[in-house]
Amino acid sequence: MNDHAIFEDVAEGKTDSLSSYLNSGGDANLMDHELNCPIIFHAVLVGNLSAVQKLIESGANVNFIAQEPGSDILAETVLSLAMQCRHLMDFEKFDPIVQLLQKHGAIDEI
Repeated sequence: MNDHAIFEDVAEGKTDSLSSYLNSGGDANLMDHELNCPIIFHAVLVGNLSAVQKLIESGANVNFIAQEPGSDILAETVLSLAMQCRHLMDFEKFDPIVQLLQKHGAIDEI
């Protein structure tokens, strides 16, 4: 599976595909070089709790600081992104993600 395909699968909620990718040695901190942020940002943005959990279990950095343009378009931290989505989109969907990230030591600002 190529890197671009795994980003699409996460966005589409294909958690089995993500599991296969990670189980075969895929990078839990795979970077989206267009947005300068890792795959966990994509999982949070679409509200994919299962993908966020799998990425954390596989070593994703919950305190990665996104660079431009991702920091401007999305947020600087994954927790900030989750909190924005919770507030602006769907509290019930995104609150478990916020709680999970906080449980694993995520910070909301740099």
